[in-house]
Amino acid sequence: MKIKELKISRPDVKNQGVPRSKMPQIATKDYPEFLDYLKEKGGDISKKSMSAKDLKPIQKEFSDAGVEKAIAKGKLDKPIISSNDGYIIDGHHRWLVAWNTKDSVDVFKVNMDADKLLELVKKFPKTTYKDIYTEELYKFDKDEPMKSTVAVRGYG
Repeated sequence: MKIKELKISRPDVKNQGVPRSKMPQIATKDYPEFLDYLKEKGGDISKKSMSAKDLKPIQKEFSDAGVEKAIAKGKLDKPIISSNDGYIIDGHHRWLVAWNTKDSVDVFKVNMDADKLLELVKKFPKTTYKDIYTEELYKFDKDEPMKSTVAVRGYG
């Protein structure tokens, strides 16, 4: 799909108000290990194609750079992780691209409600986090947050 110009609109849908910096991110290379981890924790995972309108955001903030990055790749090839009640756990920016382009998205739907799944994802050892103002990953130490390394635009 080739898009020459796209005005990014954010749907007026209720989210759970979680800031982007607190939303877990799973790298594409870690998906196989992550899916095994979920299965070990009782997750039954089905892969399906869904309309973006059938998914709901947990995250309250979106980065235009994150949407532009997903568009630049030309396709939404990394599946979104969603709970059985339709909440997005990982993949908010891909969801927003699909919402704006009216495309469907591939989804790994897990048989857990959003709260339970979110807690499990946060405990996955290779989970990372991104701040709303940068697309750089940073290391967040869940046990000692004050010792975390944060990428801040304009420094370093």
